[in-house]
Amino acid sequence: MSKAVTNSSAANTTTADILIIGAGIIGVCCARTLQLNGHRVTLLDREGIGAACSHGNAGVLCSWSFDPAAKPGLWKELPRWLADPLGPIALRPSHLPKMLGWLWQFIRNTQSNRQAKSAAALFTLNNPTVEMFRQLLQGSGHESLVQDAFYLFATRNGKRLNLNQLPWQRRLQAGATVEAIDAATLGEIEPHLSKEYVKAILVHGQGRVTNPGRLVKVIGDKVLSSGGRFIQTAVHELIPRTGGAVTVSTQNGSIEAKQVVVASGAWSSRLTAKLDLNIPLQAERGYHMEFANPGVQLNNSVNDVDRAFVASSMAGGLRCAGTSEFTELEAAPNWRRADIMKRLGKAMLPGLNVDEGTPWMGLRPALPDSVPIIGPAGHHPGIFLAFGHGHYGLSGAPMTARIIGALIGAERMNIDISAYSVERFT
Repeated sequence: MSKAVTNSSAANTTTADILIIGAGIIGVCCARTLQLNGHRVTLLDREGIGAACSHGNAGVLCSWSFDPAAKPGLWKELPRWLADPLGPIALRPSHLPKMLGWLWQFIRNTQSNRQAKSAAALFTLNNPTVEMFRQLLQGSGHESLVQDAFYLFATRNGKRLNLNQLPWQRRLQAGATVEAIDAATLGEIEPHLSKEYVKAILVHGQGRVTNPGRLVKVIGDKVLSSGGRFIQTAVHELIPRTGGAVTVSTQNGSIEAKQVVVASGAWSSRLTAKLDLNIPLQAERGYHMEFANPGVQLNNSVNDVDRAFVASSMAGGLRCAGTSEFTELEAAPNWRRADIMKRLGKAMLPGLNVDEGTPWMGLRPALPDSVPIIGPAGHHPGIFLAFGHGHYGLSGAPMTARIIGALIGAERMNIDISAYSVERFT
């Protein structure tokens, strides 16, 4: 029986053993993992379970993708992308002054030594994702949400993709099966793709989720049916207490928690700022368009390298996702960023029916080195942080939860978690 507490009764819920703030994919994975470790958990979110960013991603489980966004030479592409109305990145001019510090750190992270460190940290999080999700879904009746798949990177320019390039060499060195394929082979694998694509790189051993929003809800429902609670309310402040306990001030009263996990994505920095943690977190808006009755099908997730977006067939249709916009947290959506997916999707899949497209916007929590913060909140022993996953939130969620579970349970892990420490920014 699910145990939920709504806005009207949140004030009556005064205590919690472990309170997880944020009921997206990171939060529900943390809650379920902690629960399986024997802890009593409460999920809290101002919206519903899986209602925000976790609902709208491209559904790719990136077992063999661990490239930081700050790639060497990216600065050469940025002016062209920003000037292109169909480009993958948009920046509202009024927001630029607030991004200068973040951009400076982002540029520093294009250095090869920083790149290698970030890539190694991301590999640790992403590589076991398919198997770990299957473990979380076992016995739920929804195991088919996670499917084995290739990840295809396709281009109309044969010179753009080369297995000697750093991203592919990283994958090969890590043990991935990666191969370059020609247009004929690509057409056999994905017959509905445009014939303009002349080359692709195919990555084996990945996975995809057919309904990301449903995945979050299934795991969240498992938390509730196993004795967990859910509180729907907004959090104002975390107040550490002597001995490690935390008072959580919400719009419906206070909750006294023994321990707190902050997993509220792009909104997390508003809570950590009041803890004297100056974390350079940006809200990177992602837009998608999902086409019901698309008339075409993709067997795998396809990344259009030329236009930097991803298309996947979903339970609700065909979804095109990947565009990014940097602006204020509460700024009104720019739905033109979603509308461009009609043109891009049609160019990728000429038979695509774009008449029934539903737009969506969510906020990715972006850090300048692409590596999330996972671990204690500085000198506040009762607070743990789990946010900043950027484009890898879905893939990195189960291992993030495993790390949080080990830290709270004082268990030793056979991996180096120092790369995820908040101290690299403070």
